[in-house]
Amino acid sequence: MSNTKIVITFVLLALTVTACRSDTPVSDGAVSDEQRRESEQDNAEVNMDLIAAAERGDVETVTSLLAQGADVHISNSSGVTPLIAAAYQNHVEVAKVLIDAGADVNVQDTTQQSAYLISTSEGFLELLQLTLADGADVHSLDSFNGTGLIRAADRGHVQIIEELLKTDIVVDHVNRLGWTALLEAIILGDGGPRHTEVVRLLVEAGADINLADSNGVTPLEHARQRGFEKMVMILAPTASAASQTAVTTPPASPATQTAVATPHPLASITIPELRMHSFPGGPIQIRSVLEQNEAFSRYYIDYPSDDLTITGVMHVPNGTGPFPVLILLHGYIDRDQYYAGSDTWQAAEFFARHGYLVLAPDSRSWGESDTGLSLFHMGLVVDVLHLISSLPSLPAADPARVGLWGHSMGGGIATKVLTIDDRVQAAVLYAPNSADDADLIARWGPGCLPGQSEAAGDRCNPAEIIPPDTPPVLIETYLSAAADGDFLQQVAPLYHLGNVTAPIQIHIGTADGELLQQTPPEWSEKLAAALQEAGRDAVTFTYSGQGHFFTGESWNTLLDRSLGLFDEQLKADSESAKGLK
Repeated sequence: MSNTKIVITFVLLALTVTACRSDTPVSDGAVSDEQRRESEQDNAEVNMDLIAAAERGDVETVTSLLAQGADVHISNSSGVTPLIAAAYQNHVEVAKVLIDAGADVNVQDTTQQSAYLISTSEGFLELLQLTLADGADVHSLDSFNGTGLIRAADRGHVQIIEELLKTDIVVDHVNRLGWTALLEAIILGDGGPRHTEVVRLLVEAGADINLADSNGVTPLEHARQRGFEKMVMILAPTASAASQTAVTTPPASPATQTAVATPHPLASITIPELRMHSFPGGPIQIRSVLEQNEAFSRYYIDYPSDDLTITGVMHVPNGTGPFPVLILLHGYIDRDQYYAGSDTWQAAEFFARHGYLVLAPDSRSWGESDTGLSLFHMGLVVDVLHLISSLPSLPAADPARVGLWGHSMGGGIATKVLTIDDRVQAAVLYAPNSADDADLIARWGPGCLPGQSEAAGDRCNPAEIIPPDTPPVLIETYLSAAADGDFLQQVAPLYHLGNVTAPIQIHIGTADGELLQQTPPEWSEKLAAALQEAGRDAVTFTYSGQGHFFTGESWNTLLDRSLGLFDEQLKADSESAKGLK
């Protein structure tokens, strides 16, 4: 090579290096940092995908993600690991894959739930056996300082009890409520065959039948007080016939015994029980005038519900009444961000301009409404039932023409109202909560206990209202009921749709449910299918690309379709009763 060619070659190389440096805005080290950040972000997404796949029970995806390097020990803001997510849904095959990959069966989330403890409370026998085989710590404690044995006892999980009694678990451990497993089986049990068998197993395992609760009441005394005769016989096998007669009622026929079976402690808030009660309401009072315009007047109001005062906003059309009534129920909004009319004011103004007297109550514990216990949203339901009964106190309202509109949580409340009260003549459910309470608990958990909060990362549902002064025994009963599939069917409208008399519209967006606090479209589809199977009058509208809150033309279409239904059902002679489809 000639000297000229060598010089040219070096010059070209130098120019190339210079060009590369001048085109690179940051140093080599900064590029490395950027790549590292991108890599960390990719890893974070893969890890979160692993939790989601585990929750779905997607074995193939879980296996693939682990092969890609996903962290089997990763947890979300609630402390939920992939294994805990799988355990909540009883996805045993996924749990096996995760455990084989090194997942720890004893790790607890922020609510002190572990894969092992979940299996004991939910009655997941195969999952329990899997966790025990992998070294589950039977001495681990839940948020009530209770063992898996206590959790299984209060729910009557006989097979779980049998499995746990094969271990060295402490039979007489006392939780922070002052109860042992034996006491819980009696106090929180229903006296039926399952809980009676649990009592027998615990006594045979050496449970101390004289170990009293924090009030000094023994298991035998609890059984006698609740009339659980078979449990009494187990706990006092040497009692004389005279003493047995003294603590039990005279012998009765099987039919009579069935008729006087002890009801569930929360039976009063079930749909069948609420259908048997009346809700008198009271006067709807105007607190202040908020606005007066050419179409309507807007007022701040309140009314009584049980021992509470519920506030809200009322729109009254200008003109001569009485007007048909629409009750608009808001969705869940953080209480410190909520104001009267949140989530409903646009629809309220629209319907008021079309001749409807519109009431938008502030659910109990929202706005200036009083706070009161509401389990499985039934307190919120009761407040709506009292409001319907209060309508005669308004001269401008026609109590014989009532429609319901509910968004998100409000849609779930409206669905429950429809299975209890036939005074509602039409209903619109807009991105509603599931009609199956088991879905709500699976997605969000049970209600936030005193000291817990969703904002702090606790896996709990703040829409349930559990005031700080709620007695511990009631909290424990609630948690037991929240894990009892049979009980949940008694508070879930999905299983009572035969009671529905009003025509229903369901409006859902295909992009809903992408965030945890939103409602998946599958919930509405599940309700629509059940309504069809029950032979109810229901139609579903799906809006492509719309999320939990509709916008643009979809929002306008939703309002027009809703107006069509209400006009058709509540304004029989209205020109606008075209029932837009």
